[in-house]
Amino acid sequence: MLDLMGPVEIAAMFNVHPVTVDRWRRDGKLPPPDGELRRGPVWQRETIVDWGKETGRDASD
Repeated sequence: MLDLMGPVEIAAMFNVHPVTVDRWRRDGKLPPPDGELRRGPVWQRETIVDWGKETGRDASD
């Protein structure tokens, strides 16, 4: 089973507001989504954890 995350879950992981995640995406700072659902973009947890490590962002989760 895939562990998928949307902007709200990413925000919780990095202890930021979901608007910040939307800004990261708009500014090209997030990796491309691993998929799209009706509710919006989704990423595999591994994609976001790796991105956080590469960018020096500490995950709180």
